[in-house]
Amino acid sequence: MLPCVGEPYGSPAPVPSTTWPGEARSKAVPRKRFLGSAVARVTEDGEWEVIHRAEVTEDEWLHLVYRDETWVTQIDGSMVEGAHGTVSGAPTSSLTLPGLVVLMLGAAGISDVDKVLEVGTGTGYSAALMCHMLGSHAVTSVEYNPAVAGRARDALTAAGYAPTLVTGVARGSRVDPEVLDDPAGLFAAQLAAPSAVRLGGGDEAVLWDVATGSLAVTGLDPQGGWTVRQRGPLRLWDAVEAAVLTWQAAGSPHQSAYGLTVTREGQYVWLGDPNGPSWDLPI
Repeated sequence: MLPCVGEPYGSPAPVPSTTWPGEARSKAVPRKRFLGSAVARVTEDGEWEVIHRAEVTEDEWLHLVYRDETWVTQIDGSMVEGAHGTVSGAPTSSLTLPGLVVLMLGAAGISDVDKVLEVGTGTGYSAALMCHMLGSHAVTSVEYNPAVAGRARDALTAAGYAPTLVTGVARGSRVDPEVLDDPAGLFAAQLAAPSAVRLGGGDEAVLWDVATGSLAVTGLDPQGGWTVRQRGPLRLWDAVEAAVLTWQAAGSPHQSAYGLTVTREGQYVWLGDPNGPSWDLPI
């Protein structure tokens, strides 16, 4: 029987204490399914040594897979299967050490009746653990990188799990997602998507509409600017983008520049004066 979380292959590695109910169940999710055929580890010089499964024995590979260690699977947006020897660059996807995964899930306080939105599918290993605990129907995972998302989907399917995986089709964004870090910018965005919550920040923001399940995920475009991927019945970023551009055209004013009008027919927030740009609010 192959070792799993909490039973590293070879020398024992410490596993953090946690009350997460899925810790014992995680032993049913084989980590090797989510590692692919090559990994990279950092060298003393700060570069990356690529290790291919075909270049080591089966016993050595299993020892590597089940160590309580993080293995990098993508560097500068390229999967490491296509690299050999030592390479340089920034890690952009990895299989997190299992002890930390268990610790994070325990800290989240996830129970058997919860539904989970995971931002950053990566290899799919964390999503698999949550699917095993909650059922695939209760797990939604968002991955910005199409190559990473495709490999995670294959690994999850092979392991018998089918969470909702979101990648979407990317388009350019006309506004910098970091504008949502400004309270006034976030206020303008919230007017356009009143039932949405924001996760993350900076260039990589996730908007999740709790009423419809619609999603928008932003990220940096390697060629400059930003991209956004959207899914669901509402085009969240389209609405947010339009509201932010309107706010910026007005000089990016403080929230005090807005007013509220309430009538028998409804209510709306306006910018500048009652005849200016406005956004209907749910009643």
